[in-house]
Amino acid sequence: MKRASGRGIINRIGISFGGRIGASLAQALLLALLARALGVESFGYYALTYAVCTFGTGVLDYGLTTRVLASSNLADKRGLFGALAVSKTLAFTIVVLGASIGALVFDADPMQRFLVLGTALSGLGDRFGDTSLNIQQGEKHPAAGTGLLLGRRLISLAPFLFGLTMTTALISLAMSAIIGIVAFYVLALPRAGRPTPLLVVLRFNRSIFLTGLGSNIAQLESAAVSLTAGVHMAGLFGASRRLSAPMNLAITTVMQVLVPEMASQTERHAREQIFRASRRTAMVLAACFLLAVPLAPWVTRALLGSAFVAASPIVGGVIAAAAFIALSQAYLGWFYATETPMSVGMSVLGSALFRLVLCLIAGVVWGPWGLAAMLPVSALATLIALHLIWRKHQPR
Repeated sequence: MKRASGRGIINRIGISFGGRIGASLAQALLLALLARALGVESFGYYALTYAVCTFGTGVLDYGLTTRVLASSNLADKRGLFGALAVSKTLAFTIVVLGASIGALVFDADPMQRFLVLGTALSGLGDRFGDTSLNIQQGEKHPAAGTGLLLGRRLISLAPFLFGLTMTTALISLAMSAIIGIVAFYVLALPRAGRPTPLLVVLRFNRSIFLTGLGSNIAQLESAAVSLTAGVHMAGLFGASRRLSAPMNLAITTVMQVLVPEMASQTERHAREQIFRASRRTAMVLAACFLLAVPLAPWVTRALLGSAFVAASPIVGGVIAAAAFIALSQAYLGWFYATETPMSVGMSVLGSALFRLVLCLIAGVVWGPWGLAAMLPVSALATLIALHLIWRKHQPR
């Protein structure tokens, strides 16, 4: 097996990063337009619905979306894609049925019911789109993957040319959903063979599944805030947390490019070189995010509008947490490309559950500042745990 070409890696990172910057800006603008079109209360319902639906979709993914990044070192690659297609179809069916029932029993005006269904479909589109991007990145086709991502983001903005209304917001969500879902099946089905049995998937993917479960539990944080602090606080928290998505796009770019490179190497030294490069890049991103924390009030007003000004502390906490998440992703990239110990999955899952408990308490007791503080604290705890696990598994 040839060693990874340094120039090839840099080119793929450059292509991915350039596309991701455009997609991040488009997503930030989309979030701002949605917040202004829906208002705090409706955005609270949007955040809750999106959280629940993406949680369910993520759980039913069984960690397969992450696994396709390193599919080059799997013996039954077609079986993996077959299982992926089955899991996504199951998730689509359950989420659409659940959202339809929820919309029918929802005690609100018809437009709010359409918002519930549209948001559920949008969550599916985002999850399916993430998998499509990982498929392309795993096969080292960053231009196709980032082009699809950027195109979907830009097309979703088009309806707002006709005004900031509930109707244009719903059309935007629907367009994003359709593109994400169709693109996944176009990519996955030609690569799929007889699906790997579910029990086999869970056995060889259990640690990655637990790691993904931790990330999916994070989707329920807005629901936890709403349960104790009300829909208004959930709207502030949900809008702030959604601002992390553009930052996460930049963070995951490096991992999506470097995990396939590390997985394709047979020499540990070559893998370690790639890992150190990814960690240095993550450090640069982390420094940029920490320097941006004081800008939180301006970012809140500029992107979300004056109605969300009370969310400024939470936005600052989201930006600070992104710094530690960037470094954590570098360590997770190493584990995904080599071997993922059970302690990794348990650490990420434990951190997510602890953060969920804090969401139940912080919002109602300490308000926005309490929610702001718990985000970077929990992210730092996760980073420390992953670093210690990585150190433990290094050869003496």
